[in-house]
Amino acid sequence: MIPVNLRMRNFMPYKGDAQALCFTPIHTTCISGDNGAGKSSIIDAITWALWGKSRAKSDDDLIHQGENETEVEFDFSSGGQLYRVIRKHARPKGKRASGQSSLDLFICNEGTYLPLTTERISQTQEKIGSILHMDYDTFTNSAYLRQGHADEFTRQPPAKRKEVLASILGLSVYDEYEDKAREKAREAEQAKLQLSAGIAEIETELAQRPAREEELKQAEATAAEIDASVSEKETGLKQLRLEVQALEGIRTQLAQCEAAIKRNNEDLRREQERLEQSKAHVAEYQKLLDGRTAIESDYQELQKARRLYDELNQQARQLSRLSEKKNQYEKARDRAQSDLNTQHKLIENSIQQLEARAAKLPGLRAEQQKLAPVRQANEQTEADIKARRDESLQKQSALSKLAAGISRLKQDIAEIDEKLALLAETEGGAHCPLCETDLGSEKLELVESKYAREKNEKLQSIKRSEGDLSKLSAEIKSLNVEIPRLEASQKQESYTLTSQESRLTQAMKEAVEASSSLEGERQKLAQIEETLARQDYARPEQETIARIEAEMAGLAYDEKKHDSLQQEVERLKPCEEEKQRLDEALKLMAQEKENTVRSKAVIADINARLAEDSLTQQQLAGKLSALPEMAQKLAEAEADFKRLSEEQKSARERLAVLREQIKRLAEMEKRSAEKRKSLAEAAENESIYRQLAQIFGKKGIQAMLIETALPEIEAEANRLLSRMTDGRMALTFETQQATKKGDISETLDIKIADELGTRNYEMFSGGEAFRIDFSVRIALSRLLARRAGAPLPTLIIDEGFGTQDADGIEKLKEAINSVQDDFQKILVITHIDELKDAFPTRIDVVKTADGSTIEVS
Repeated sequence: MIPVNLRMRNFMPYKGDAQALCFTPIHTTCISGDNGAGKSSIIDAITWALWGKSRAKSDDDLIHQGENETEVEFDFSSGGQLYRVIRKHARPKGKRASGQSSLDLFICNEGTYLPLTTERISQTQEKIGSILHMDYDTFTNSAYLRQGHADEFTRQPPAKRKEVLASILGLSVYDEYEDKAREKAREAEQAKLQLSAGIAEIETELAQRPAREEELKQAEATAAEIDASVSEKETGLKQLRLEVQALEGIRTQLAQCEAAIKRNNEDLRREQERLEQSKAHVAEYQKLLDGRTAIESDYQELQKARRLYDELNQQARQLSRLSEKKNQYEKARDRAQSDLNTQHKLIENSIQQLEARAAKLPGLRAEQQKLAPVRQANEQTEADIKARRDESLQKQSALSKLAAGISRLKQDIAEIDEKLALLAETEGGAHCPLCETDLGSEKLELVESKYAREKNEKLQSIKRSEGDLSKLSAEIKSLNVEIPRLEASQKQESYTLTSQESRLTQAMKEAVEASSSLEGERQKLAQIEETLARQDYARPEQETIARIEAEMAGLAYDEKKHDSLQQEVERLKPCEEEKQRLDEALKLMAQEKENTVRSKAVIADINARLAEDSLTQQQLAGKLSALPEMAQKLAEAEADFKRLSEEQKSARERLAVLREQIKRLAEMEKRSAEKRKSLAEAAENESIYRQLAQIFGKKGIQAMLIETALPEIEAEANRLLSRMTDGRMALTFETQQATKKGDISETLDIKIADELGTRNYEMFSGGEAFRIDFSVRIALSRLLARRAGAPLPTLIIDEGFGTQDADGIEKLKEAINSVQDDFQKILVITHIDELKDAFPTRIDVVKTADGSTIEVS
């Protein structure tokens, strides 16, 4: 991976859209700046863009303080192809919500970036990993020498160096393989135990097979005997059922005969009743025929009286309709007169109201003229309030700027106090705690004096600013009290004035409209009075009323005659019913005589049938006497058959159970063979996985890989160490040592050979130890890159070089220069002046109040 361009927005100390950093013209460069300025944040931006990881605990911590989101755009080259990655993150909008992140990947094709982004961030991240051929851990252990990690391997005790080296080389995956192999071995062992228990259980069941087969043989013989008995009983039962069925048929015939006798007796009773009714009707009809002359005479008188009565009824109804119609027209005439009277009253009231409103017009105009000066005064008050509000905003802005300046000054003083505290803990002649540079007593006093002077100047500035702050606060407070008071007064006056103006405008409009409407209302009133005086209203209704009155007079209706005829009709009305009965007697007399003759013949026939059915009833009752004995025999036979059937069912069920058991035992014999085969496989798997656990363990493939890697690390480290020490120093790794008991134990000692002889690494310190650490760390980086299948074109060194003396720094420069041809990009992060000037280009990071900035020189 070769960096090309980097752009950060609101990322850690970089606020807003920071200056884009172009790496294309850079080969070897130094990233310099004060502590906390944001040097290492540039590398954090690269690792976060590529892998979503950095030194921060969470992505929210990457967002610049006071901002809501951050974005990093990073262009890089891999395998000769240019790519672009854009990663964004926004703070959560609620307390329980989570932040929102996005990741986009592009490939450059002839100057145009084409998207490779997938729907899910994890899938896009996998694409980036496949392009780089390394993950974040491989990058930080190879291309990136992080601050404080250069001696992570060498500073460990010899017994732990192998563990650290295994971690750096990524051998922890073999620990996982070892754990998985042991887990698989335990699973195989558990399966073996379960299979053995299952086989033992099956063998126990199979031991009962001969007994089950003998029991099945006996059950089959018993079932055959029961089947023969059931067949014999079933034949006898069928014969008994036929005999009982025949007797049941006779009982049915007897019931039918008895029912016929009952029906005939009922028919005889009904026919005798009909004969008596016919005789009574003949006597009644004869009596009516005897009084026929008187009944017909009364009926003719009733018809005549009813005809005259109907004629008078028609006249009365016509008179009622005319009277009702006359009432309707009279009501319409009266409503017309009432409507005119109502209109007359309403118009009189309207004229009085209009005259009163028109009389108010001169006074209203005078009152309106008085309100003009009041409106002008209110508008002037509103302009004064706006001017005071603008003045308050200006003073608040100035107050905020003063408060921010005081805060920055206090922060600067706190930083100076921290530096003075560090200097106070430093003994004379010791290293500078800030830059690791050697300081004498004079330089130490000079630095302390400088910081004290800066602190005093900032304290004076704070005092002056606080005085200005207090004055502005008092002025703003005064304005904040005055403005609400003026606003409340102006608002009340404006509301009162608007209400008065609205009321006057409406009143004047009503007065003008009333004045223009008066003449028309007076004319309407005069027309109504003239119409009432001449009764010139509802003319059609009045004409219709006169015509109806004439028609009513022409009817000549006699109410007394009408009442007399009604009484005569009521007196003669009973003869109408007698006439109907007479007509019925004339019509039905012959039929009733015929009914009498027919009923007598029917009664004689019924008596004959009754005699025949009684004889049949006696014969059937004699045959049915044998039924109870046959029913008892049938019940006993059915009980025996049911008992045998239950025994047959139980025998067959027992046969089915035994046959199923024999079948299950045969299947269990097959399963036993299968389980024995699985048991052998489980035992084999257990053996294989236990062997794999040993292979993947510390003393297996991991030890072999470390033994293979150490010669490569040693050769590469010695090549670089020789350059930094003019060939004075060389190192070797020893992986075994003799114990006091004479045994051989595993270790990882680092032996350093120089002009004084060969010594352990722990005997070296300061610049010499750093050179050793640096050379071993570079060697590890090259090894990891080769193991990952990715080239190592970029080297990033973020280490403190304060432990190096002048000669050591020169050697370090020479070492970096000696390896610069091995890398396309080398980025060195430091604040040591001697190193800053040793590079052809320099990236300066400057911390300001508005965030850090980047300058390339």
